[in-house]
Amino acid sequence: MGRFVLCADKDVLLAKGEYIYFYVQARAPELSGAQQAPGSGASISSLKRAAFQLFNSSCQLLTCFAEVKQLKVGLYLRKEEDIFLQITDKRWALRPDGKNYLLFTARVLRDVCISRSMDFSIYKQGYSLAWVTLSDKGSQGLREDKSGPLIAELVGKGIDISFECGFVLPDDIYELKALLTHLALFWGIDLILTTGGTGVAPRDITPEATLSVIEKRLPGFEQAMISCALTKTVHGMISRAVVGTLDESLIINLPGSPKAVQENLSAILPAILHTLKKLQGDKSDCGRI
Repeated sequence: MGRFVLCADKDVLLAKGEYIYFYVQARAPELSGAQQAPGSGASISSLKRAAFQLFNSSCQLLTCFAEVKQLKVGLYLRKEEDIFLQITDKRWALRPDGKNYLLFTARVLRDVCISRSMDFSIYKQGYSLAWVTLSDKGSQGLREDKSGPLIAELVGKGIDISFECGFVLPDDIYELKALLTHLALFWGIDLILTTGGTGVAPRDITPEATLSVIEKRLPGFEQAMISCALTKTVHGMISRAVVGTLDESLIINLPGSPKAVQENLSAILPAILHTLKKLQGDKSDCGRI
């Protein structure tokens, strides 16, 4: 998918299971393993102090040279056939000089020594998943969230999921719009599923938030879920669940109860993988003659 150069101001041993942080400078120059990481702006040591304050823990902070738009949460960094790192977070952080910079977190999957600089390739395997539970009580810790983890379990049975994260929000349209946009456009999550807030109660705002951010609506998914729900209960016609795309992300609204989550997912899960492939540029024919 692209070239990725990781640099340090000294030889660094990264151990399996630990997390590292790296910030992005510019597109990679020609580097050899013996060269010292070039610097511009704040030094690595000063940025390391800022990262220490941000995370309140010791950390390895390295420099990265790559195309920022290629660095999505959930992607892997590999050298030849060995996968060494997986990106798990991406955020804006404040430098000591008062300027913002992009700070990434990566999980170390194999022991590796970075000798001043090391080339990796950006590698995608499987899909990234985020579930979002809308619940005023759940966000206050007054109700256990069972639907969100159930989504991850059920989707994982039908799709190869390489990265998973979950969120519990109050029924607030602005918070949900911000999170959906962040997950799709900033993190680059492939599949985003919400649960809750799809009915007609005064605090049910999930469809409105979703409609305000998606670019293409997929009514076939919505109809399939309603058709499935109506075979179980007449109340299925109350659902206002929305499905659509934002950039290369597929966003799906699901009902709030675990039972309804399972029923609705059973109706659409067979089509999700094909939809993701087409959304992300697969040019193969959709059917055979």
